Amino acid sequence: MAGAVDLNVENLVINVEQIEEPRQLEERTLSKAFLQEVFADAPVYKPLSPTKFAARLTRVGERDVLLEGALTVSVSNECRRCLTEVQTELPIVFTLNLVAEREPPPPVRKGKGKGGKAEETVVEEELNETGADEETFDGETIELGPILREQLLLGLPSIEPLCQEACKGLCTTCGQNLNEKDCGHSQKVLDPRWAGLKDLKV
Repeated sequence: MAGAVDLNVENLVINVEQIEEPRQLEERTLSKAFLQEVFADAPVYKPLSPTKFAARLTRVGERDVLLEGALTVSVSNECRRCLTEVQTELPIVFTLNLVAEREPPPPVRKGKGKGGKAEETVVEEELNETGADEETFDGETIELGPILREQLLLGLPSIEPLCQEACKGLCTTCGQNLNEKDCGHSQKVLDPRWAGLKDLKV
């Protein structure tokens, strides 16, 4: 797609060999162009500015990494009742176990089976003990772009925010924003089952 932003840009790649301390801090600035590319899949929201991303990285064993990330994104959207523009702050906090891709473990031969043949069992990998979500990577470089894209989209509200909790919405007759003034029309919602009788003269 013309003009698309590469989500694997250089400043969003971390070399595992450079992680030398527990919970080592890495900070990045996410450009507005990067955020616009991410929110192209959620066009209701429009990013307003670049934002800071902070990551804490801890090496686990030889190549696995525990990633703790946090950022807050400022976006605009339409109020779902009155359609005026609303600025919303979206805090995103996540923890991921990044597990290096491994070759399948070799079978372990134990004892003799029927006919004198050795029985084979496969060694089970250790369970995820942190309770964090788990993703695989190549064990050498952490590409933050795709990770951030997924976390930003997962962090969106299930329904669009309101401009205020007491938003009155739009008049169903003339479309007037009722937060600004009362247009005088009745806002009573007619039960559709009785709609056919509303013009009946007695």
